[in-house]
Amino acid sequence: MKQKRIANGPVNKKAFKNKLKTALKSFWSPQKEQVDAILLEAGAHNLRAEVKASAESFMAEDPDLDEANAYNMAYVKWITE
Repeated sequence: MKQKRIANGPVNKKAFKNKLKTALKSFWSPQKEQVDAILLEAGAHNLRAEVKASAESFMAEDPDLDEANAYNMAYVKWITE
């Protein structure tokens, strides 16, 4: 079977699928979805900016802390105060 050619050479289907998968993961991830949900809930309590600022502070203090956990910690901090 003959491969289609594009300007840069033949199309490698496997490489294309891998690049597509990587691109899609960067646009959508369960972690990003969780952060969005936390911010939505925080916004319902008029605490969106506070939660975001606290989460960024937590991540700056602990670079190993993942984004979803930082936002969850910040939300809990603000909602319980």
